[in-house]
Amino acid sequence: MITTGNKLDGMTKKPLPPERKIENDKLKALYDAKKKELGLTHYALADALDISQSGVSHYLNGINPLNTSSAAILARLLKVDVSEFSPRLAAEIRSITLAVEAAPPGSNMAALQRLKGKATPRSLEVINRIEKAAQQGRLKEADLVLLEGIAARFEELNSDQP
Repeated sequence: MITTGNKLDGMTKKPLPPERKIENDKLKALYDAKKKELGLTHYALADALDISQSGVSHYLNGINPLNTSSAAILARLLKVDVSEFSPRLAAEIRSITLAVEAAPPGSNMAALQRLKGKATPRSLEVINRIEKAAQQGRLKEADLVLLEGIAARFEELNSDQP
């Protein structure tokens, strides 16, 4: 069997579609052009993205596709707009921003207060710690993914109840 994918840990990974590979290539070109000026390394990018250095290499070498959160962080570090390497992700980020801005004022706080009103003392302590970290801007992408997973699990559990 002949494959044309990238070889990782003995497994063949499907190559990125050409339009996605172009995004990664443009990102790599921007990184190469700006890394010295901005003092950036793969390790600095990895730390900001909360991934391994090899994960950064996978983005820059077109092995893994970019996503909105990684694109936003990388654009900020490179001091460019996401649209400079991915008009597709820039449009997706704009769409998300518009949806958040359209939410009624205080809707997130009202939901948080309702949640706190139903919380046990132990869960209230955890919620308060998460809220404090969020207000201080300390939640990283991995934290948000974990919290989204927890929220989805609770939504699933609640949909099973009459």
